[in-house]
Amino acid sequence: MTAADRAIQLVREMVASENRHDLEGTFAAWAEDMKTYWNGALISSSRAQVQAGFAPMYRALPDYDREIQWIGATNDRVVFQWVTRATHGGRWLGRDGTGKHIELRGCSICTFDGERLTVARIHTDQGEMDRQLAGKVRSATARAPEASPPVLGAAEKRRMEAVSEQLARAVYESESRRDIDGFVAGYADPFVDHGPAGAMTLTRDFLRRATEELWKNHPPIHREVEEAINVGNRTTLRWRLDTVSEEGQAIKQHGCTVFEHNGRKITRSWAYYPDIVAVFPSIRALMKDVSG
Repeated sequence: MTAADRAIQLVREMVASENRHDLEGTFAAWAEDMKTYWNGALISSSRAQVQAGFAPMYRALPDYDREIQWIGATNDRVVFQWVTRATHGGRWLGRDGTGKHIELRGCSICTFDGERLTVARIHTDQGEMDRQLAGKVRSATARAPEASPPVLGAAEKRRMEAVSEQLARAVYESESRRDIDGFVAGYADPFVDHGPAGAMTLTRDFLRRATEELWKNHPPIHREVEEAINVGNRTTLRWRLDTVSEEGQAIKQHGCTVFEHNGRKITRSWAYYPDIVAVFPSIRALMKDVSG
């Protein structure tokens, strides 16, 4: 078994234990001095510290269930996209039980030392969860699972990984320069964006027009890519974003984006912001309003 295979096995075992509410099994894969980051902020510096927080979470979310939608690994990193579903039945994160169903999409990037997982970086839309708990939007219960990419042979996998990071970085570099031609050139025609409204198939012409409109109404954005993990025809960019709100307030967010490509163009993407509405207020129009 390769290091990558072992890392994937550990994560699958961890999630299976989570869904059984088995605390010991959940953290069996973790080093004692594990560090956990939530949307870029360090929230725990030991296994015991983060484990202590899971017991009240399980009490508050009695039907907690996490589904792995995609998982991939290198020798020292494992990336997995997931969706967590639960009913908010008790006090959690400072909020009394609401009885509301929540459905949260996320992506976790874990460091693997060959034996144990040592660092977890969790990226998910906290703002979306807060809106669901407040009853401002409906959880997206009708969203279908997102299909996994094809299995690639060794030679094709190496070829894809050689261009993955270059394709993904070029898109965000063009975004920072407000270079619309460079931005849309990175995407296939059409491509699929997995965003707040679920999977949307976008033509390049629509992408151009929508992005030009978005840039016209929003301040410039700068992203600094902090890490890239290339696995087959998917690359995950972990980034720090700086912009300002429409009111002129500074916005700083840590997030990640998973891009899938065909060796030439990006064909699908998934972006994980701490609160995408804070960065792009116009996105709110795509949300599932409770009056719908």
